[in-house]
Amino acid sequence: SPPPARRSAVLFAYQNKLDICLSIAVGSSLQITLLLLPLLVLVSFFTGRELTLFMEGYETACMMCACLVVAAVVQQGKSNWMVGAALLGLYGVMAGGFIIHHRENVGEVVAKKAWVDGGGWGEESPSDRPP
Repeated sequence: SPPPARRSAVLFAYQNKLDICLSIAVGSSLQITLLLLPLLVLVSFFTGRELTLFMEGYETACMMCACLVVAAVVQQGKSNWMVGAALLGLYGVMAGGFIIHHRENVGEVVAKKAWVDGGGWGEESPSDRPP
């Protein structure tokens, strides 16, 4: 979200106006999702780089979890510091999972590249090779 929107959301949260604060946060997220992502897909088409909205299992699970958490916080209508700390903790767990997930994917790509560039695994028998 843009810096003025974040600043306004923090000021309204400080004044205990949670409804305005949540509407700013959710509205900004919806604007980015509904405008910026399709625009980036179109730009990627014209620049020749592939960008799809395909998400693997972990990304889909994080998206569903985020939607459920936002729905629970919005439905409750009030909040305290403990809810904020729990949300920050959940954000940290998801971010750590993305880092680990990304490293696993990079490892798979490096292994596949080594297989193709090296012409195989070397002096191993055909039964020792991956499918």
